[in-house]
Order: sequence, then C-alpha cells, then structure tokens
Amino acid sequence: MGNRSSKGSLRPLLIRTTNSPIRDYRIESNLHEDYVVLELSTSSIMQFSSKGFALHSLTSNTYVCDETNRCIRVFSSEFHCLFIFPVTKSLHHPFGICVANDRVYITEYYEYAISVFTLEGERITKCSFGYTNNPKTNIAFPSGITVDDEGNIYICDGFNHRIFILTHYDSGYCEFARSNLTQPRDIKLHKDTIIVLDVLHQHKSVYADIMGLKIFSQQEELLKEIELDLNSIQFFDVTPNSNYIICSSHYIKLISNNGEVLETFEKNIEISNTFHPGIVFDKKPMEIVGLCSSSGKPVSLFRFRIKDQ
Repeated sequence: MGNRSSKGSLRPLLIRTTNSPIRDYRIESNLHEDYVVLELSTSSIMQFSSKGFALHSLTSNTYVCDETNRCIRVFSSEFHCLFIFPVTKSLHHPFGICVANDRVYITEYYEYAISVFTLEGERITKCSFGYTNNPKTNIAFPSGITVDDEGNIYICDGFNHRIFILTHYDSGYCEFARSNLTQPRDIKLHKDTIIVLDVLHQHKSVYADIMGLKIFSQQEELLKEIELDLNSIQFFDVTPNSNYIICSSHYIKLISNNGEVLETFEKNIEISNTFHPGIVFDKKPMEIVGLCSSSGKPVSLFRFRIKDQ
C-alpha cells in the first residue's frame, strides 16, 4: 500500500481498519520512496495500558510493558501473544524496558527499582533504590532505560535531573550529565552518542513543557539539541541513519537529525481522546513496530515499513 510522490511534497493516506481503537490513521510523508503498511491488527481480548515497548532483534519478538496488569507481554512478529511474565504479575508499574545482551531490563516506576529477566521471563535480579542513606544512589520514578554492550545500565532519573548509570547490575554506579538535564524521560545509545528525551523549556503561552532531544558525547559534552513538541512525548527511537522516531499521545513522527519532519503517522482525534502509543524500530526490515490502545477498547499492533534515508 503506498503512492509515489515527488520529493518534498506531502502525500496523505488514510488506513481503515475494523474493530480497532484507531479506525482512521492519517499518514503524511515527504519521502519519495514507497512505504508499506504491513499490518494493523487488533486483539479483542487484550485491554491494557502500555508504556514501554522493546524488540529482540534476533527473533523480532516484542516485549510490552502492561502497566495495568503489572507484567510484561511478549508478542511474536505476527503479533501472537506468546507468554507473559512474571506469572505472579508483581511488577510495580513497569514503565521503561530494554532488551539487550539476551536480557530484559525493566524500570518499575513507583517501586523506584529496576528488574532484570531472561528472554524467557525468569527473574535474574531486582535492584531497589530510593530512601537510602546515600542521596547519590536515590532514584525516584525511573522511566527510560537502555544498556550498552558491556552491561552498564543507563536509567532516566527525572526526579533528580540526571541519568543514573548502574555498572554491571549493582556493583557500582555513577551519574551522567546532571548539569545539562531537566527531567529526562527516555534514553538511547547510538554510535558514539547518548541521546536523551528531556524538557527543554516551558512554553511561553501555555503551561506545558517543550520536549526535545539532547545529544551528548560519551564525555558528557552537549553536542546538539532538537526541539520537538509539547509535554505529551514519552518515547523515541533511533534509526541506523540517525533519524529519530518520536512517539507522542497524538502522533508518531519520523524526523531527521536536523529536525525536519520526514513522515507523520497521526491519529484521527475524533475516534478517541485517549491514545497510548508505544514504538520501537526494527532495523532488519526497516519497520516501525508499534502498539496503540484507547480507554475501554482493545489493543492494536502495527508495522510500518519506512525508507530510512
């Protein structure tokens, strides 16, 4: 599904689905290559509120934080729910999630903790923070999380205006970019940079925060800021060509490293006032994998193939 257009022009496309919380999805793009909507499917039995969304690159299984039911749901590439974990449904508001080094790393927002599981859902460890005698190790309301190849864990500690780095689970810790962060929400590692979704400044006429991306070097030097939008942005991801996928409560956008909007996937706001998307980028087939949920309606999962230029 897709129409070719000249470079620089926008082409709208309306995707219609049935029994979906998002029956109309408008897509606008200035990319001159075709894109393909691969799937937009709905499960009639799943109704939950989702936050974090992660992908295992080898199997293309997706790991979704089910905040309502206090667990992680694992879906196949065909969007079949394979299993949930932990079976006791004992996570305290799972928010951020990362799949790396054959492990699943999860932030528990109200528990001030992170949990680490195997890909099959067996718990390896849980690290609790907050209310300790050492203020440097206090973490409150952890959100985004990512992990490097050496197993160091980067946690968005927005309450303390910093990135908290936990080295090899709980053997040590350090801070990152405390002086340059306001309220970090999500984080990604890309090539030799650390990219943080953060509050840039407050809107002049509306009582709301303007969100943006802050790109740092490994030495904590602030290299660049990209202003995005108001307070509704929760998550983002990075493509191999350093484009950014931005996920808000009303749309998903693909933007360039210079802040130019390349594609927009926008919800029809007449369908529902509540829209909870989660996204991740699958680098092998170059697809945006996403999840959308609306209050009182089933969950939709989708894949959009894009041109990462």
